[in-house]
Amino acid sequence: MRRITLLCAASVALTWSSAAQAQKHDASGASHETAGIHEEETEHLNTVGLFGGGTVKRGEPGEATLALEYTRRFRHGEKIWPVWLGAVGEVVLADEKEYLLILVAYWRPPHSQAWLRTGPGVEWTTEESHEAGHGESTETTTEFVYRLGGGYTMELGGGIGLAPSLDLDFVRSTVAVVFGFTLEYGF
Repeated sequence: MRRITLLCAASVALTWSSAAQAQKHDASGASHETAGIHEEETEHLNTVGLFGGGTVKRGEPGEATLALEYTRRFRHGEKIWPVWLGAVGEVVLADEKEYLLILVAYWRPPHSQAWLRTGPGVEWTTEESHEAGHGESTETTTEFVYRLGGGYTMELGGGIGLAPSLDLDFVRSTVAVVFGFTLEYGF
């Protein structure tokens, strides 16, 4: 639990620090135009990411979580839409392995690095059981999941970004908190 608290605190500190630097840059009167090209025009339309973090469910210890993420932004003329689509493939490394596939819609306000996401998905849980006289067997259950969350992308340069995020996954009557960082590459 202590590691989870430290990870959350580091995520918040990095987000505030990055937001403060962006506001300081904007307050200095720096232009968002370089050689007539708007900042939005230089953004990558496709992003892939590797997520590392944890998942916590009520009454249970946190479990390590890994994911692959893909997002696609859309352009209309010179403008990039504030709504984009993506997919998340995730595995929760618990005794009962959980695999998730979630289709998400993102919303990011213009000239902001913060974003919100939401979308439906499927969760597969595999559980190994040891029945007397029958050896090992694996049982898989499938559940509907709905994800709601947000994050903040910090640009590191060269199309690489780091994005802390916090999501809530609703599965039946259970709410799981998913938190961590995504290392992104835009192309």
